[in-house]
Amino acid sequence: MNTLLNFYNVAIKRMGKTCVVNGINIVGIFKEIEDKNSIDTKYFITATNIKQGDIIEYNDMKYLIINKNENINDVYNVYIIRKCPYTINFNIGGSINVVTGYIETKMFDVNDSKKIILPGGTIIVTVPLNGITSRIEIEHTFIKMGAVWRIIGLDLSLEGLLKITAKETQISPSNDMENEITGGGKFYNYVMTFTPKNININVGITQKIITTISKDGNIVSNPIITYSSNNTSVAIVDSNGIVSGISQGTCNITVTFEGDSQVYTKVIPVTINAVVAKTVKSSTNYNDIGEITKQIKLLRGDTANITVYAYKNNLKESDTFTFSFSGVDSTYYIKNIIDGNNFSIKNVRGSGGQYLTITAISTSDSSVTGSIEIRLAGEW
Repeated sequence: MNTLLNFYNVAIKRMGKTCVVNGINIVGIFKEIEDKNSIDTKYFITATNIKQGDIIEYNDMKYLIINKNENINDVYNVYIIRKCPYTINFNIGGSINVVTGYIETKMFDVNDSKKIILPGGTIIVTVPLNGITSRIEIEHTFIKMGAVWRIIGLDLSLEGLLKITAKETQISPSNDMENEITGGGKFYNYVMTFTPKNININVGITQKIITTISKDGNIVSNPIITYSSNNTSVAIVDSNGIVSGISQGTCNITVTFEGDSQVYTKVIPVTINAVVAKTVKSSTNYNDIGEITKQIKLLRGDTANITVYAYKNNLKESDTFTFSFSGVDSTYYIKNIIDGNNFSIKNVRGSGGQYLTITAISTSDSSVTGSIEIRLAGEW
């Protein structure tokens, strides 16, 4: 018995919170750390492997993972996370990129958005290191707390994190202080469209999601899009958006795109149907008995006209068959094969003790078979 695993499972059941990391739902436990100077850091415990620099979203708040995980006996991981109360608008090439992070000074932390006169006018901003923030450069400026800040240093020594040293500088007429946008910057709008809107396929079948990203009406070339399934036992999806049905059930495929540090997501509902086996049924006009589900009694001298067809999902399928006859000497009956679906049997001299079996085998799939039994009865 794995006592630690049992302990973790009980703790997750009692205290686990569903969070979002990289557009994917995970479950973890928040544990308080006794902070100094009102720094809001916590432990985050989860069996999911995440990494330093990832953002954890929970209860309308974002937390930045600020250390590499400590794995405990291959059962769970422990991370240190820090609350990110700020979004900062970085002007990169005229495009405003909104980045989540936290701000501190060399001496104490900033915990609100009011203008604060800081000793020396220097702050440290910590943000995730990604495709957006890797383009931030020294001498770039940004606006926060009613002041303009000029970047004077970039620290890339911590994996997944970027620490920015900034010094307060003069406000220029082109700065939009109210909206915290430095001169010449503009927000660009992304639109995500995709087809199909929902997926309904059988087990073993695949379907591709086609996703298009546009920015201010222009198609974005080679956007980085990720796909994930919230139940891989039902359906999986690869990096190209190809969904594969694994087992009967329902799940959601999440499509995620990050543009200018904003995450755009769409959810596609997926239904996977069990593969319904094709069956074989027969019908006859003999004595008006209709669809055959049991043995036919055919009187001597009478003829039964029989139709054989494939049946699937409550619908007839287009299929043809080959027929074999067994169980009775051929002198007892006359057969007439009309085509791949129809034949007739005439009882020539059956007396009641003869049982003729006709087996139909699908010409498209030899595993699909059916049979009908005819008792060659006497005249009465």
